Amino acid sequence: MTTYHNKLVRDGIIDKILRGGETADWRPLSADEFLPRLVEKLAEESEELEKAQEPKDVLSECADVLEVWRELERRCVIYPDASVHTPELYDADSSHLRRRIFVRATGIAGSERARYAELLTGFYWALISLARAEGLSFAQIESARQEKRLRVGGFEKKILLISTG
Repeated sequence: MTTYHNKLVRDGIIDKILRGGETADWRPLSADEFLPRLVEKLAEESEELEKAQEPKDVLSECADVLEVWRELERRCVIYPDASVHTPELYDADSSHLRRRIFVRATGIAGSERARYAELLTGFYWALISLARAEGLSFAQIESARQEKRLRVGGFEKKILLISTG
């Protein structure tokens, strides 16, 4: 039976599917397709985080959200609000964002940049707030993110999983 996914997946997922004895229909996304799919992935991972019940699942989903956020950070060239007179994006002690962020990315119009910046800022602070409520530190989430990235990769290959069967 074929299951349709039509979603961005981590680089190691296709190999994992094939090792499990299934087939996978996939293709690499173009540069123009990738950023909107990455934003969709952020929403998808955030929904999974919202549904997580067990502490280990909350940590794992926080790590997934942070991985997508980090990829967006890399792709969008996120930088701090110019009014915050500091070149650092993150607070050295807590790794938290300093106030607002701006987004600069090739192919994103000015009005879209503002929307992406607002979206990314909101997701980041929601993640931090949830983590604090669950008793998780940023360091724990970052460690889980790095471990998962080693295991199943990131999003460098821009893989769209179309279907499995």
